[in-house]
Amino acid sequence: MHLIRRSPDGEVHYPWASLGTTAAVGAVDTESGRLGSAGVGGPVARLAARLSIGLTEGEALFPLVVLFGLNCVDELDRTAFNVLTPEIRRSFGLGISGILALVAVIELMALLAGVPLAYWADRRSRVRLAAGGASLWGVFSMCTGLAPNVGLLATARAGAGLGRSVVTPTHYSLLSDYYPPEIRPKVFGTHRAANSFGQFVGPVAAGALALWFGWRTPFVLFAFPTAVFVMLALRLSEPPRGAHDRRAAGAAEAACVTEEEPPRFGEGCRMLWQIRSLRRIWYSLPFAAAVIVGFGSLFAIFYQQEFGLNSAQRGFAAAVAEPAQILGLVAGIPIANRLLRKDPALVLRFVAVVGVVVAACFAVLAVTPYLAVVLLMNMVIAATAAVLSPGVYSVLSLALPPRVRSLGFAVSALWILPGLALYPLIGHIADTAGIRTALFGLSLPLVLAGFLLASAGRFVNEDIDRARTAARACAEAKLAEAALPALPGPG
Repeated sequence: MHLIRRSPDGEVHYPWASLGTTAAVGAVDTESGRLGSAGVGGPVARLAARLSIGLTEGEALFPLVVLFGLNCVDELDRTAFNVLTPEIRRSFGLGISGILALVAVIELMALLAGVPLAYWADRRSRVRLAAGGASLWGVFSMCTGLAPNVGLLATARAGAGLGRSVVTPTHYSLLSDYYPPEIRPKVFGTHRAANSFGQFVGPVAAGALALWFGWRTPFVLFAFPTAVFVMLALRLSEPPRGAHDRRAAGAAEAACVTEEEPPRFGEGCRMLWQIRSLRRIWYSLPFAAAVIVGFGSLFAIFYQQEFGLNSAQRGFAAAVAEPAQILGLVAGIPIANRLLRKDPALVLRFVAVVGVVVAACFAVLAVTPYLAVVLLMNMVIAATAAVLSPGVYSVLSLALPPRVRSLGFAVSALWILPGLALYPLIGHIADTAGIRTALFGLSLPLVLAGFLLASAGRFVNEDIDRARTAARACAEAKLAEAALPALPGPG
């Protein structure tokens, strides 16, 4: 199902006839990436060629487009809930601590559901699981807009969270198997840009729709674009697990496409715990989660209480920072990509520095009385924090053994749980001491997370080598076993 493929002679090929042919597009200069002038292809074919060269370096583009779309529409429902938190809590008579407790419980359920889903994803079709999860969050997004009481609202949000819980174990695992290691920061960065795009469109659309038609309308309407990308996802093919990693370890092509047997759950968890760099990353996640999870809801209340913004104005304030995320990805991902090619440990140190910058911005916006400064700090946070996720996930994709990669991503997400436990406390501080005090207190955990991430760099190269060597050995052993003639039975 390769949408675009570049051959050694510098030609771009399109197996889908609707996108044109090599003759229509023309030759590509592999050094400069420029399309030849001989082609007479249409703008869609030329755009696809440009994107393939720039984003995936000639690898298949269609999987990245579909997973980008699913990741984007996931943000519509989530950001709508964040922006409309004041209207929702008034509608159901909830305080700040109550609404943040609801957010924390829903995130807890989604994270816990991610582990069995990841265990399944290491054994079954990740493509079908990703499409099923997207269908689930689309349906429960609509249910959120129709909920008549707090109990059904919590059920709808839990269902949407359950659907979103498939993203971490399926999307990142699929991207790791669709694309080779040397371009994964670029691919993960593009996938992360979908969050930025959804976080730009979601607040603006949700705020405007809520102002005109009420807070329930956006949740109903946002289910429809999800359905479109679910249909596209069903056209994806399942890639072999770990083929690129075994290829990087020097395995023969037959061994590269031979999948390893996934371990039992207990054995898989033991394998993950033995990865020293992964343990350091895990230790950092509770501190990062104390800031990231639920921040959107807390910030919407901050805008309302401190600056008197209505739903449309809050939507604009939330959305104005998203172009800065795109700029941060454009500037930061090439740096992360170069650092990964040079030394993966440098990526983690780079991400740690970014975390400290974000912490400083939190401290500033918590004390300033000026809305313009708050918006500026929010833009700086968005631009710098955009690099955190793709940087960490690109390194994880190299250090995690392919046969437990989905489980590894999901178990990593479980380490967010201690950070979730802090959110009702943060809500209580906001209710009693003021929301600025609560926001200021979020800067210290980010600094601690940054130091822990930087310390993981000491072990990451050894862990990557060990994962590749083990993947190659297991695949070659399985291939050799399959080639042995069957022994005759007794008698």
